[in-house]
Amino acid sequence: MGKLHPWLASLRELGAGRLKFLAVVTGGHFGIHWFQQIFPVILPSLKAQLGLSDVQVGALSSARQLINGAMDLPCGILADSLARRRAPLLASALLAMGVGYSLMGLIPVFALLLFASGLIGLGTALWHPAAAASLSNSFPERRATALSVHGMGATVSDTVTPLIAGFALVSIPWTSFLALQIFPSLIIALLVWGGLARQFGQEKSPAALSTHLRGVTALAKNSTFLGITLATSFMQMGRVIVITFLPIYLQEHLGYSPFALGVYIALLHAMGTVSQPIMGHLSDRFGRMAVLFPSFV
Repeated sequence: MGKLHPWLASLRELGAGRLKFLAVVTGGHFGIHWFQQIFPVILPSLKAQLGLSDVQVGALSSARQLINGAMDLPCGILADSLARRRAPLLASALLAMGVGYSLMGLIPVFALLLFASGLIGLGTALWHPAAAASLSNSFPERRATALSVHGMGATVSDTVTPLIAGFALVSIPWTSFLALQIFPSLIIALLVWGGLARQFGQEKSPAALSTHLRGVTALAKNSTFLGITLATSFMQMGRVIVITFLPIYLQEHLGYSPFALGVYIALLHAMGTVSQPIMGHLSDRFGRMAVLFPSFV
């Protein structure tokens, strides 16, 4: 409690207007991760009911990740270019994910499932650059605090969403559950758009596209950046493999119910929540390599 009190005090110093802004963006981030964490819970049901092969399941996961990765940079440039229109941009991220899931539930055909998976990845790519830039600009003197609160929305959602989704899949058909996702996406999108509608009127004029491209070229020549990117790619590869095929193993081979599956996925994220501050402390004390090398091994 001793450490929590100064943190809460620093939040109160932000003022009511900026606290509202932070709350809306954090709530939207909760929604984004709600839609992200539905994906692994629903995969075993998709595979079983549609008779998909492991390769087809992998293709669905790859479609989501491919669009997310390919659109990250364009969406970042778009967020800078449309700085005064970030409210509808953030809302569109939520809508894209809701539409993707609804299409999965209403028309469960493999070709359309690939397209819908891409929409889910697009929603992730649309949200994070715009949200991170907005928080950094709005909280220049409390950037770390704002980003940590924003991250809390994701952490809480990552933990509770698999539980809720697993329980829902025990109660209603998976097609109905997915089709209904358009409603929370629409509600959260409207709340985000309405809550942020007047927040970006003072944003500076965007830099020219050539300026963005020069920045990207400079990064591409930076060996440190390339090394971090390569390491992150390997880490993401392992994470995506686990989050795609572990649920199928648990449900298809061990016979776990969707709710039990949700519990195990929630535990994965809960352990990450606990380990992050511990790893941060060890990194500060012993150096980054002392933490990164064993983690990759």
